[in-house]
Amino acid sequence: MTTERSKKAVIIGGSYAGFLALKTLLRSSRVKLDVTMISPSKLAYFNAAAPRLLVEPKLVEKTVYSIPESMKKLATGTIHRADFHQGSVSNVNLDKRLISVGDSHLSYDNLIIASGARTKAAVFKLDNARDETYTLGALKQASSDIKEAKSIAVIGGGSTGVETAAEIAYNYRDKSVVLFTGGSGPLSGFSSRYMTEDASDQLQKLGIEIVNDVLVNVDGKFVVAPTGEKKEFDLVIEALGTIPNTEFLPSKVLNKFGLIETDEYLRVKDYPDAIAAGDVVSLGTGSIFDLKYNQEPVLERTLEYEVLDDKSVTLEPYVQPTSFTSFTPIGKDGGVGMLFGWNTPNFLVKAVKSKDYMIPKGADHFT
Repeated sequence: MTTERSKKAVIIGGSYAGFLALKTLLRSSRVKLDVTMISPSKLAYFNAAAPRLLVEPKLVEKTVYSIPESMKKLATGTIHRADFHQGSVSNVNLDKRLISVGDSHLSYDNLIIASGARTKAAVFKLDNARDETYTLGALKQASSDIKEAKSIAVIGGGSTGVETAAEIAYNYRDKSVVLFTGGSGPLSGFSSRYMTEDASDQLQKLGIEIVNDVLVNVDGKFVVAPTGEKKEFDLVIEALGTIPNTEFLPSKVLNKFGLIETDEYLRVKDYPDAIAAGDVVSLGTGSIFDLKYNQEPVLERTLEYEVLDDKSVTLEPYVQPTSFTSFTPIGKDGGVGMLFGWNTPNFLVKAVKSKDYMIPKGADHFT
């Protein structure tokens, strides 16, 4: 069913959630849409592969995709118009439905906020203000620094920290690598003693020193303990924590962590014409798996209901996952993982992720 009515939809963010929303909207012919995607970077980045890129920088070109080209391709043959606006959003007036990007102002009928999050180390995610050259340049520099360094400290005991330390130690057996987990052990956030013990064993077999139960700070090339004691390394990589890219939103729709408060259908609190998805949602877990298997069915129906005006759609609420799914490579030969709460064998982690960090599947998200 096609209608003569047209609407303006704006998507803030050009990564996983942004493209998921874009593809959902362009598939329909119920309402003619004028879709604009806003991002500081003109490239989408398959950042899940970042730890592997640090030691194999030649693979970078296989992990980036032109947003304008992908949008053009996806819109071809549809009734919709899809445009890319490169820039950083400075303000969103939810009451007036107005977005400020530099000196430009864009109005909308519906807004999809998929602006994602950034990290302390530029290599792991694109920036919220600077374009892709900032991240790609940081990757190139970090790869060079790793090659030259003899002693390396990796800060963070989550998946990113574990993967980063493992990639370095696996590829450079002559380097001294120390992993500061900041908790009771590697991957302790998954609350699986098996994963923590297995990860510790595999990391130690690579020659990695693991330091647990100490929350350290970083001062240049020094790792600083709570006692004030400092230890110097040739290179320190901070591989922990994310910062939501939501500074442009009014504080009344954000929680204390800067995440967007939504209803169970991912509609922004008190603003049903604005929908949030991905890392910025307070309901989510901040993982690609959560977006794909928990948020996607919710987002698709909410977009159909709110943006495409199909009131016959039965909305589906977001349900917090009761079990974890995660695959953490520890080098190229395997790693540790959980599939819906069940521990996975080493060979499955290798087949799913560690052999190629899923780089061949990156295009599925952005094209």
